[in-house]
Amino acid sequence: MPGRWITLHAGILLVGSAWALGGRAGWAEEVMAVIAWSAALPGLRSLYSRWRWNREARAFAFARGRPLHPSHVRSCLHHLWLLSPWMMLCVLLVISLLNPSYEPIDYALGGGFRQIAHIPYLPTTVNVARTAEKAALLSGLMVLAVTFYHLVERRDDLRLLLTAVFVNGLVLSLLGTVCELSETERILGLVEPVNRQFFASFTYANHWSAFAILGICVGLGLYEDHRDRRQRKAGSSLRTNPAPFFLAMVFFYALTIPLSGSRAGMLILVILGGLVFYRFGIARSRTGNRRRFLGTLTRVSITAAALVGVCALAFYIAQRPIEERWEKTERQWQALMEANKIDMRFHSAPRDTWKMGKEKPVWGWGLGSFVHVFPVFAGPAFATREGTIMRMEFAHNDWLQNWAELGTVGSLALIAVPAGLTVRVLRAKRARPPVTTWLLTGLFLILFLATFEFPFSNAAVLAHVFVLATAALRYPSLPRG
Repeated sequence: MPGRWITLHAGILLVGSAWALGGRAGWAEEVMAVIAWSAALPGLRSLYSRWRWNREARAFAFARGRPLHPSHVRSCLHHLWLLSPWMMLCVLLVISLLNPSYEPIDYALGGGFRQIAHIPYLPTTVNVARTAEKAALLSGLMVLAVTFYHLVERRDDLRLLLTAVFVNGLVLSLLGTVCELSETERILGLVEPVNRQFFASFTYANHWSAFAILGICVGLGLYEDHRDRRQRKAGSSLRTNPAPFFLAMVFFYALTIPLSGSRAGMLILVILGGLVFYRFGIARSRTGNRRRFLGTLTRVSITAAALVGVCALAFYIAQRPIEERWEKTERQWQALMEANKIDMRFHSAPRDTWKMGKEKPVWGWGLGSFVHVFPVFAGPAFATREGTIMRMEFAHNDWLQNWAELGTVGSLALIAVPAGLTVRVLRAKRARPPVTTWLLTGLFLILFLATFEFPFSNAAVLAHVFVLATAALRYPSLPRG
């Protein structure tokens, strides 16, 4: 029962964050942090139940004159060891909040920040309020991931969560497509956008693309899972199996990426299309009899034809945004060839972020401090006509920005837990379920996208990454439903 409750809990967070302007609504991050942190309640309840069981087991063992089996102690120590990097990161964030290096100046005097006395060899931060807001969400998602990993006990619960995520994305895809084709100037026809490149409920098309890539991989995983389950169950009817639905809707999902006009999303989609062709057209052919050349050729041809058809349909539906982005790409390429002028977002921003990170390589400047510190290191490419430095909230490289804010220690602590579990899953001798394979594929593509974009700055995408990574790593160890 706790597993179902935590699954429902995670589903509410993911679905709600997507509709809250992709987590960019003014109140979204605070509400998401509260929802994520409330997952600690069932986690603490489960921990108390296990502690009480261990206490009773020790009393029973003592009454019989036998010590408690050492495996119980090793299990507890093993879990603490696995979670120690995240525990350390939370401690570092608390220390940075208690050791600010700057304080805000009264806006009547011009605004900004001034340096104050602090302990330089400990983690610090620039804006305590902003760091506290970001830290509340990040730590809450870590709590949710840990609780979700330990409480979920059935694959059926995970399949239900993934189905909810996929269907929610489909609804947003449909609404976004309708709004795009009707050329509405408001998000979902209701909210005035800050950026003209919005799609569905997301305020930025590239964030929608990251969300859609994850949704497509969820759909592909569910398609293969239901297809394999139908093959294992004798007499199972195709009419009652949802595998064709997931496969068909994945193609519709993919159409929204070029429709949104996201060039980064289209690049990732091309890579994903190649992986789909390999998985369904080539890899599956190798698992059968090599002599069945005709069957292999048919499978490869069908997969290739499906991908070509999706591309043709995408260009037909999204011709206007594709042509607009293509013209912009041509102008940027021409500027590069004639004046050696590179888009500062992909050259100057990472370069200056690297300089910012080198100033404090161990502890970083503090979570959420990029927007305040970057102007100090920004080069002339960011100067305005008035002589000031333009405001940059994101470095267009989440890896560098994360390192500049959290430092080497904090960055390694953040990725240590999922990296360790991923290595363990990839090295396992048992066959990986398709759900795990496709979810990890989607997550790796988002990590690649983060090298030249900022998907993790979007709270909804960040929440999906945490929960879907937990589902991917937990799914293989659960019994088949």
